[in-house]
Amino acid sequence: MTRVVVSRHPCLKVVSSPGYVGGSVLDRLLRHSTFTTSEITALVRKADKAPTFESLGVKTILGSYDDHALLEKQASLSDVVIECVRVPIELV
Repeated sequence: MTRVVVSRHPCLKVVSSPGYVGGSVLDRLLRHSTFTTSEITALVRKADKAPTFESLGVKTILGSYDDHALLEKQASLSDVVIECVRVPIELV
């Protein structure tokens, strides 16, 4: 699911960045020509993952997919939210 909003200096949030799909999306964003003028933030569930992202120039937010208030707040501060969370098969 992808939600899009637009503004001045693109601010992107990538949810589930450490995962296979999220990691692939993040890799592509980092290689895109607009990366240097964009602000990318990744949601991480474990604090020990943050330094890896930060070393790539990606900001991090420590949280969980169940923290709806955090997700809503961060989404409201973003121009683009890319959600790469796996949906359990029983919900499909």
